[in-house]
Amino acid sequence: MKLMYIMSVSDKLIQLFQHHEYEKYVLDLMNLSESVFPNKYKAVIEQSHGECDFIDVDTLVKYDTKLPFSTEQVKLLTSGKKHPPKIKEWIEELLDEASEYDLNELRQNPEPDLTNEKLYRIMKEKITANKALDENLVFFFPFPIVTSVPGSIFLQFASDYLTFIYEELKKDEEIDLSNRSIYAIYPSSQKNVFTLRNLSSYHNEYVYYNKLEYFFSHEVTNVQI
Repeated sequence: MKLMYIMSVSDKLIQLFQHHEYEKYVLDLMNLSESVFPNKYKAVIEQSHGECDFIDVDTLVKYDTKLPFSTEQVKLLTSGKKHPPKIKEWIEELLDEASEYDLNELRQNPEPDLTNEKLYRIMKEKITANKALDENLVFFFPFPIVTSVPGSIFLQFASDYLTFIYEELKKDEEIDLSNRSIYAIYPSSQKNVFTLRNLSSYHNEYVYYNKLEYFFSHEVTNVQI
């Protein structure tokens, strides 16, 4: 199956990642959720001692947001003396990150080794850097890291790249996921519709949210089988 994507990126994109601006949009998406994030959440304003980003209003369960970017990818968006933001190169890096695997090969291999995959290394680094083992982690992908089609029964219950990455992370002896969950939020195939999921589950929730369109948007415009 071949998908044709249209990806629109504003030259204001860099503002989304400055001063953790993206966090307020992630919080909006969590509060729009009905199943993956079923409660209400608020931002933790005081973070001088490494406090988490969000907290469940009722249960006080903690959540911390993460961007799945390597140091080199962050540098591409940095505006400084060396170069202006290299948004095109940054997009190419992310698309490469999202397409460096062969899903059919992963599904046929009973024990795939993903430890050398770029995404695995980035997510592991972010998880191990967070020493608070009672904080759930929410990875925000501003690009379609996997194919996600609202209403598709087949994709709803099929293993994808994130599924395999998560299973590999669980096996890593340097990572403790016993008391916390790993979530992912990323664009679906429909414009301004985001996929929300707990990576321990096959359940995908789809939430319409257009406030991020100021910075970027994605949509599938053609499908060839």
